[in-house]
Amino acid sequence: MKPKRINSFLLVIAFILTLLAGCKSDNQDKSLQKILDNKVLKIGISDNNAPLSSRNEKGEFIGFDVELAQNLCKRLNVNSKFVPVSQDEAVEKLNSGLIDCYWSYSAPSREVMASAQFMDALYNHKQMLLLKSDSPVTELVGIKNTAVGVLRESAADEALTAAAVLKSSLKEVKQYDDFEHVLSALNDGVLSAVVIDNLFAKNFLYKDDTAHKYKLLETPISTQDYRIAFRQKDTTLKNRAAKILDEMVKDKSIAGLSLRWFNEDIFLKD
Repeated sequence: MKPKRINSFLLVIAFILTLLAGCKSDNQDKSLQKILDNKVLKIGISDNNAPLSSRNEKGEFIGFDVELAQNLCKRLNVNSKFVPVSQDEAVEKLNSGLIDCYWSYSAPSREVMASAQFMDALYNHKQMLLLKSDSPVTELVGIKNTAVGVLRESAADEALTAAAVLKSSLKEVKQYDDFEHVLSALNDGVLSAVVIDNLFAKNFLYKDDTAHKYKLLETPISTQDYRIAFRQKDTTLKNRAAKILDEMVKDKSIAGLSLRWFNEDIFLKD
């Protein structure tokens, strides 16, 4: 065989081997096909993160994330099964097979990012100051030497603690067990402001008849992204979910859902 023909033959063999390797790789990742065959996607989710995900009086999951996940499952032609899982145990439950994805993971560490696959950020949540509408405060520095309220052991509480300089400038930080009491303290003048999750606040302000009494300070105390987590090896499942969400962005489905919950489109755009 002449050298030219040998080289051509080797190139053909290399091409075929590459195709076979690709097919083998695809065949090894059956994560999407498994979901399609079983007709169910097991979704790990918090049951105490209103308005994104919580339970109603009947114990049913409700919230923006819940409806978003249900819409994704409908387009995937499978049923949705919600499993209450804390963020701290999400990776463990993924690897054990209890859940197929975790919705939504906030600010994963490098260690967590290395042990699971994460979709691009869907939207972010910010810890912000809720004030009475007639408050003269326009910047974070405006709450210096005043009393500020937070919900006990909440993300807002953690954010304020992390903002050490801001917290040290306050006269007092008061902790409350529920939103009704902290809001009452704000209305009564006991507090000058409340540190609160912006999505919770937007949902409240949008639905409450007294929303005109309050405002959110534009400058956030902290900002974190929400993402969907998958098992490290489940690439085909993650990619199909990402494609469906892209379609929902393009056809305005997500925008419509977001407007209904928050009166604005919170989804992050490319």
